[in-house]
Amino acid sequence: MISEIKSLKELKAEKKSVLDNDFVLIGKVIKAVGLEGWMRLALETDFPERFKTGNTIKLKLNNKDIKEFQITDSRAHFLDTRLEVKLSGINNREEASSLVGCFIIINKAERKVLSNDRFYKDELSDMDVISDNEKVGSVIRLEADLPSPYLEVETIEHGSVMIPFRSEFIESIDKINKKVVLKQGLEPCLIG
Repeated sequence: MISEIKSLKELKAEKKSVLDNDFVLIGKVIKAVGLEGWMRLALETDFPERFKTGNTIKLKLNNKDIKEFQITDSRAHFLDTRLEVKLSGINNREEASSLVGCFIIINKAERKVLSNDRFYKDELSDMDVISDNEKVGSVIRLEADLPSPYLEVETIEHGSVMIPFRSEFIESIDKINKKVVLKQGLEPCLIG
C-alpha cells in the first residue's frame, strides 16, 4: 500500500515529462499481482469501461516506446481508483513486473466528448481568471487529486496563488470563452 501511495505522488511529477501534446494519461501500472501476470492499475479516468475485457490499451513503456495490449481479463479492486488486469502476452510475475511504472495513455482525439458543464483538468490550463469583470490572472493548472482541490493561478498582483476549487469561490467555468469567473473577487479566495 505504501508503494502505491508513493507511486501516485511520483505520477504527478512524471506525467508532465513523459507525455506530449498528442496523448492523455488515463492510468499507470503500479504493481504486479500474483504469479500469473496480473497487474494493478491506478486509474486517472472517469471512464473505467475503457478497461473491460477485450479492449485494447496503450502503454508508454519505460524506454518511451508505445505498445498496445489486449485486456484478456479484469477484476475490481476495493478502491474505485484501482483495477487489476491481465494483458495478452504477459503470463507471469516477471513479465508483469517489467511493466510497473508504465503509463496507460490514449490519443487526445480518443477522449469522450463532455457536455459544456463538464471538462477535463487540462482544459482549464491557460483560462483567464475573471474577478469583478476584470482579468486578474490565468489558470496554471487544476490540482484535483487532493481532498481539497484547488486552482493554481498566476495573478497580475499576487504572483502564483491557490484558489479553492469549490462552488463558494468559483461562479462559473466557460469552456467556449476560456474563462473562470470568481464569485467574491480574488482576495477572499486566496489560500494562505
